[in-house]
Amino acid sequence: MFDRLVRFSARMSPLAVAVSNGAEHILYRDFDRIIDQAAAALDRAGVGGPELVAVSTPDAYRHLVLILACARRGVPTVSLIPQTARPMAAFTGAVKLLSDDPAHAPDLLVDAAWLADAIATPAHMLETPKRDPEALGRVQLSSGSTGEPKAVGMSWALMDRRIEHTWTRNFGYERLLSLIGPESGALPLFLWCWARGGCVLFGAPDPQFLARSLTVLQPTGMLAAPAQLAALLDALPEDATPLPGLQIAIGGAHAAPRLRDRAALRLGTVNVTYASTEAGVCTNGFAASLGNGSQVGWITPWSEIEVVDEHDNGLPHGASGRVRVRGSDVVTGYLGVESDHRFKDGWFYPGDIGSTTPNGMLHIEGREDEVMNFGGQKFLPGALEGPVLEVAGVGAVAAFALEDDDGIAQPWLAIVRNGEIEQAHLGKALAIPELPPVRIAYIDALPVTPLGKVQRERLKDAARQLAGR
Repeated sequence: MFDRLVRFSARMSPLAVAVSNGAEHILYRDFDRIIDQAAAALDRAGVGGPELVAVSTPDAYRHLVLILACARRGVPTVSLIPQTARPMAAFTGAVKLLSDDPAHAPDLLVDAAWLADAIATPAHMLETPKRDPEALGRVQLSSGSTGEPKAVGMSWALMDRRIEHTWTRNFGYERLLSLIGPESGALPLFLWCWARGGCVLFGAPDPQFLARSLTVLQPTGMLAAPAQLAALLDALPEDATPLPGLQIAIGGAHAAPRLRDRAALRLGTVNVTYASTEAGVCTNGFAASLGNGSQVGWITPWSEIEVVDEHDNGLPHGASGRVRVRGSDVVTGYLGVESDHRFKDGWFYPGDIGSTTPNGMLHIEGREDEVMNFGGQKFLPGALEGPVLEVAGVGAVAAFALEDDDGIAQPWLAIVRNGEIEQAHLGKALAIPELPPVRIAYIDALPVTPLGKVQRERLKDAARQLAGR
């Protein structure tokens, strides 16, 4: 069970550093003791048993201590962002909410003073209750690109498998800096780092401060969403060069080739994955060895990926269709939902359009629900966005379809400028066969989720207002 990983490393390497912010360091022997003391404090507060508990605090270190302390009490957890902690706790069926914000009316206030008091109170090693490996051990919220929350339940055994598979595909993450928190799916990577006796680094979330801290923190592994990575790159000094041995995993959303190239040039080696909360990590590859932007890596040994048509008939390599995946890391459904069209006959359908190659490379071209139909001609947003991103002066772009007054879908582009744009060059980029004239709206920033996924519905709402509808 994953709660044992820190304890094992504490026994093997008690004087190794488990946690650091660059100025302060916590050794494994002390980190293991802190988790025990937090577990004892939870026990005194009546937190125990197999029922789900919600954890909500923006302090990543305290958040992880609480997850591990709960696990030592045999308590499954779900991590929630502060803004929606109370309603999402109810949505997931959590019996208690642990939060550091009194405004959330938590069942237990777990602020910095609570942890300090727990550490100051002597505690002996608690015996973890016996658990069924297939019982619920962790819940992760997933919304894909729809924004509709869904609860994904994972057993203790499934969590262990995902941690082991993290071990298989990453080699240099002995000093891990994750800009993505445990509430967004990064927990297996934190646990994997501690399983191998590595050090988890915590830096300030402010990109400017973090950019100045990198030479002190010296990470060898970094996990970031595209928006976080872009902000960090913008904050780097002009003369910044890649950190020795740094590998960067981009998670949460697809990263454009230009962002990958910027990161490789100024920060470190970029690792590309195709992953979901429901299926774990399904592909892996280094950006430098991948070709065009649709390639998302080699299919992992524990994943089986097929591309099928609308009737679930398999398609040959190179043909575009619906992606589906199955394997030992894939869940069978959503908590509290009897059936869902995304799960069928052991397969999970992420909602992506893609293709495969004979040698095991997966290409992702876009989302099923983002296909735009203009007079019978179908386009994915990437078909418009890719060429436009190559135009000088275009900082970011998102394509979407919006019906006109006659109910006919028309193509739109939302463009964020980072310089002067030559309209002739833009027109050439949009000279795509069968594509109707494109309306363009220049905006200050694209609306995105915390992990960087473009919120196209918000763009459509803004375009309707612009068009007076």
